[in-house]
Amino acid sequence: MTYLLKPLANGKLVLALEGGYNVTAVSESVVACTKVLIGETPPTLSNKPPTIPVPEDREAFDHVFSTRKRRDSVPSDGSVTPASLISDQDQEEVFENPDIDNDEEMESVEENGEVNGIANGVEVDGVKVEEGEGEGMYPKAECVEVVNKVIRIQSKYWKSLATPLHIERENEISTAKIPLHIILKKYRTINLKEHTGLIQMKVTNETVTKNLSVCIYTTPSYADYEGILYLFVHDSYDIVRATMSHTKNNINLSDSYLVDTSTTYITSIVGNESALIDVEIDVDESFERISKKDNDVLEASKNDVARYAVTLISSLWKERIEPSKAKRVVVITSGVGSAAFIKFLNLGFRPGFKRISCCNVLLDTSKTPKIQNHLREWFYKHSFTYIPSSLPKGTVIKSNKDYGNCISNGLEKPSGNEVLAAVHREVFENIAYQLSKEYEAQYE
Repeated sequence: MTYLLKPLANGKLVLALEGGYNVTAVSESVVACTKVLIGETPPTLSNKPPTIPVPEDREAFDHVFSTRKRRDSVPSDGSVTPASLISDQDQEEVFENPDIDNDEEMESVEENGEVNGIANGVEVDGVKVEEGEGEGMYPKAECVEVVNKVIRIQSKYWKSLATPLHIERENEISTAKIPLHIILKKYRTINLKEHTGLIQMKVTNETVTKNLSVCIYTTPSYADYEGILYLFVHDSYDIVRATMSHTKNNINLSDSYLVDTSTTYITSIVGNESALIDVEIDVDESFERISKKDNDVLEASKNDVARYAVTLISSLWKERIEPSKAKRVVVITSGVGSAAFIKFLNLGFRPGFKRISCCNVLLDTSKTPKIQNHLREWFYKHSFTYIPSSLPKGTVIKSNKDYGNCISNGLEKPSGNEVLAAVHREVFENIAYQLSKEYEAQYE
């Protein structure tokens, strides 16, 4: 098998050792596979079963076949025939008549035109078993089926195949393909409009549209709202769970799902009768756009996405938030949006910053961004930064003017949506606390 698979993947193979029931057989198998990997040709397989030595006493005979029934491997010298080839009745017959030659069984098989359960000349799953004298080792139907499944799934990665099977089959349905991320965007647009009343806003900045896959949703008439305006910047869905069918190589849609924590925040904001600008960034799709545009970028990173996200936030702030009538602004960011917002703040103080009552920065990495000198005091008084940590959720990790108030989210190596779900209550408690402080100061 190793010899046959080598040319299919240009020699790129992974050998996994499972079991280990017979140390001798395992060691010999490893040596045989290694020889093939370094260029040696394996010995030719034969249909002829190994010779059965008949012990002189019944005790030795029983020992041999009880060992086979425990499914140990056949020794390389062929001194024992697998128990699966010999029934209990055959065992008795061999013991009583030691002159029986196992070639008789193979002769009867060849007369019927079958080898290993497949008739000569029959086509199985596209593979034809040629007629012959039984000199080759033919695969069983199950083996052919497994190999074809492997080819269908993996052939697109095998450059050595001139016409991979998947190309011919997928070309037939290419016009019907719909990328999953487009379906999810449509779902989110419809869902937000129906349940929260948000409408989609067109992105006008060309630099942003060329490099980022982003969707912006707002409450109607947000610009004229005089209460609290929320800016919510987050990644798209990053928790998708799919299960495979037990009988087919397909996703079982009824047991597959995605986690949409951003809508939970939106519902809380709109439920408080506040205005909202929701910014969803598809990080994976943005990676592809940046990589295709910049030929020198083999694979875009989050820093590349954050760089263009800064441009997006700057544009929104200048064109949408500063001209709005909102008296208070609350910012919630997660994922790549958090890194972009901190970089945006460090670009310089803007007049609209005075209206920010509270910043909630949700990080999915323990690396905390540092705030520049001109904003240190302001950020310290108005922000809460949640960072991954093994400490209990809510534990203050550090509180200073360089990094603000850093609090544990109680998770280690979380995704953006996991962070959003973990600290939902804490975020809105912080917002209520900050707003109450400002109202008290206003009426003192």
